[in-house]
Amino acid sequence: MKHTVTLRNGDQVPALGIGTWYLGEDRTKRKQELESLKEGVHAGMTLIDTAEMYGSGKAELLVKEAMRDILKEMKREELYLVSKVLPNHAGKGRIETALDNTLMRMGVEQLDLYLYHWRGGYPLGEKGAGVGRGEKNGKNKKRGGFKI
Repeated sequence: MKHTVTLRNGDQVPALGIGTWYLGEDRTKRKQELESLKEGVHAGMTLIDTAEMYGSGKAELLVKEAMRDILKEMKREELYLVSKVLPNHAGKGRIETALDNTLMRMGVEQLDLYLYHWRGGYPLGEKGAGVGRGEKNGKNKKRGGFKI
């Protein structure tokens, strides 16, 4: 990676990534969206940012489809996959299910970073415990706070 940013935890991630908001929502754009994801990765944008709420999971499914071709040419470890949990799925016992569903939709065993999409109403300690269990069982390498 030429241009990187070092996160507080020491991870180096690409300075530019591919966002997937609005992707997967319109079937008539599917081919174009798949090509955009693949071309972005080939251009060096190996960080892919998605969320369970984007297209109600359809963006994560699109990433899975694009990765079928991408992973023919590069290793999974060369990608930095980020997804986000909705606040209403971040409560006790629910965050693990949300993470499992994201992993299934994306067709991977592990995310590189799992974020809270925004603060929501659950106590942060409850959220942190749920995502921490994902770290312990290897489903997410790192967890992060909510976007602001």
